Amino acid sequence: FLKTNSLAEFAASVKAVNTVMRLALVAMPLPVDLTFDGPISSSKHSNAFSKHSKATSRLPRAWQDVVDLSLGEARDGTGGAGAASAAANADCLSAAFLFGDSWYGERSTKSGDRKRKTHPSASNQRLAIGVYRACLSCLPAATRTWFSDCRDASLKKTLEQLTAHALSPAILEHEFTVVERASEGTYSGFSFGEHHADSTGELTVRVLRGTREISATYALDDAAVELKVTLPKAYPLVQAELTTGQRAGVSEQRARKWTLAVSISHLPHSAD
Repeated sequence: FLKTNSLAEFAASVKAVNTVMRLALVAMPLPVDLTFDGPISSSKHSNAFSKHSKATSRLPRAWQDVVDLSLGEARDGTGGAGAASAAANADCLSAAFLFGDSWYGERSTKSGDRKRKTHPSASNQRLAIGVYRACLSCLPAATRTWFSDCRDASLKKTLEQLTAHALSPAILEHEFTVVERASEGTYSGFSFGEHHADSTGELTVRVLRGTREISATYALDDAAVELKVTLPKAYPLVQAELTTGQRAGVSEQRARKWTLAVSISHLPHSAD
């Protein structure tokens, strides 16, 4: 955790993401007429990587290759959490991916299959996308700051769409799976450091994939407060929305305190 904070602080101080993205955008394929029939939604499938979305067919080839890589890694995973983790952590900067054939995700061994050699420009495009994906994974807050400060409205719209369709589905599924595994059941005796015998209650965490929400409800005696985190389609490029849901028998000040404590201890770090 300390190393991650140190890396983020250093990157912010030298504006590393600004420099990296300025270079990456030179080679990154960014079509100006990008349109999709509909967004990718994991709510239609128990596993977001069970099959290609029709929308990905409209992605530029290099972006499709990244999707294929994640799908391939998910298939090689052990299923469930293993597949989600493998897809989210697919290595877009490996030599095998950067210089491999364009049909990476198919992994066919039939003798009649033809393999296309990767053109140098295709490798550069994959490298640009891979570097951008690394920024999202390792330095999400700094990348959001860069994106927020960008004054090119057309670039922001295109990059947000590409991120939402090619990169975010794997990241979102991984986040949801991690939260589910860490929050199974109801936490009894949960407290917020108030150090009172009667300050412990029960915490229940739910994941709602259809609306991309993580809901945490803390109950103490007759009091209860609900925290909702809504992850956007282009997460983590776009900031997650943190809101307080239903509240009963809890003052607004105390609800804010509980909300902050739950968000720090149980919600995705990159949502901060």
